[in-house]
Amino acid sequence: MSRLLNRFRIIILDTLGVLLIIAAVLFGWLPGIGGIPLFIAGMGLLAINHAWARKSLKTAEQKGEEWLDALFIDGPLAKILYDLAALLVAGTTIYLVIIFDKNWQRSLALLGLAVASLLFLGNRKRLKHIKSYLKHKRILK
Repeated sequence: MSRLLNRFRIIILDTLGVLLIIAAVLFGWLPGIGGIPLFIAGMGLLAINHAWARKSLKTAEQKGEEWLDALFIDGPLAKILYDLAALLVAGTTIYLVIIFDKNWQRSLALLGLAVASLLFLGNRKRLKHIKSYLKHKRILK
């Protein structure tokens, strides 16, 4: 009986993972970041039962960290400029969301908020600090 339940769990998790990846493809073209979290969630569900998905997620994480290290320079002036750029982009985005009246315009403006968040969190290695804190608290593996 336990074997049957385990097999059923694998089928359910794999089905949900594939459905999330399909949803990511279907919704990925819409303005905003809708497809990316769906794709990552789908891969995460597939990674529970499949080594290839775990390896793909690990490779994507390593490449993302390499890109962040290459993008964010470690000089003191660069750190200040990145923070100022994040504030400028966030402020402009908030202003545009307020003045725009069409949903597609607001969606594009909110994409600017995602860029501002990336600038803010990537600068000063904030993402690495958050990740190490979550690992220390045993929230992440």
